[in-house]
Amino acid sequence: MFAVPALLVVAVALPFGYRPAPDGIAVALVLLALLTAVVSAWSNALGVLLKETGSLAAIVTGLQLPLTLLSGVLLPLSIAPGWMRVLAHVNPLFYAVEASRDLSGGSIATTDVGLGFLVIGALTAATLGWGTRVHRTAVA
Repeated sequence: MFAVPALLVVAVALPFGYRPAPDGIAVALVLLALLTAVVSAWSNALGVLLKETGSLAAIVTGLQLPLTLLSGVLLPLSIAPGWMRVLAHVNPLFYAVEASRDLSGGSIATTDVGLGFLVIGALTAATLGWGTRVHRTAVA
């Protein structure tokens, strides 16, 4: 479900000069799969706990903009104030974005890629564990 939209974005960007490395894009899709698992498990578990769509929508909307801005995906953090650059390092999406930039350029064995997989991998394990416990409790 995540690969088709991701590849569509890449295809749309090609006429505008985007030239990704194919092997880097393949590895980036693995990182995106982990991130998709995090978001899916988190939202499903919250939905079970909150039992109300409006509450879930409010939480998702309230977190989406700050997390997106602090990831550096919309604006480069190099032009951000110092406090924002420091705060960005608390945001797991920051590491995914930095890794994706390297992967898009064809650099697979970099510190940013390793750190991105480490942070998102750990977050995936923690979120899937939490989501599983929430579902088991709800079913029991």
